[in-house]
Amino acid sequence: MKSYNSIYYLLFVLLIVGAFASMAQNSYGLTLLGAVALSFGLLFLYQFFQTFKDSEGKDYSLQAELISLFLISILFALRMYHVYIPFSELLFAIAGFVLIFVYVKKMLQRYGILASKNINAARLSLVYHLSLILFIISLITAPLLPQLYAYFGILAFILLVGFLIAGLLVPKYQ
Repeated sequence: MKSYNSIYYLLFVLLIVGAFASMAQNSYGLTLLGAVALSFGLLFLYQFFQTFKDSEGKDYSLQAELISLFLISILFALRMYHVYIPFSELLFAIAGFVLIFVYVKKMLQRYGILASKNINAARLSLVYHLSLILFIISLITAPLLPQLYAYFGILAFILLVGFLIAGLLVPKYQ
């Protein structure tokens, strides 16, 4: 996973450039956002296939996470290019629920590991994962329950800001 960090960095920079270009109503903004979403999707799919090369123990939660991220990225790319496929909202919701399940599992595992070493780091990890889970819930509920998604997004953002402030102000989380 760490070997892909430079590609992730480049794609995030392109995502930000595309978002600002789109906000400035430049014609290439949405095209760039679609290309970035498609690139993320293909990268997640490639990583998914790389997990089958490991002859040791299979990490099914990693495979579920990667295939869900692939589906969400591809659906975002299709949306950027104004391509609609039937039941795309259902696919999006299923992929989102799988991601929620995976991240709840990771949250509980990391909290258990960190709680014995440093309870403050464990709590900080809990806040981070809860923020991530609430963002995913916000994404899932946007097409299905449009009156609720903003509340989940706001709560997730508040938790994320709290996570960042706590991480910057209290340096003793090792």
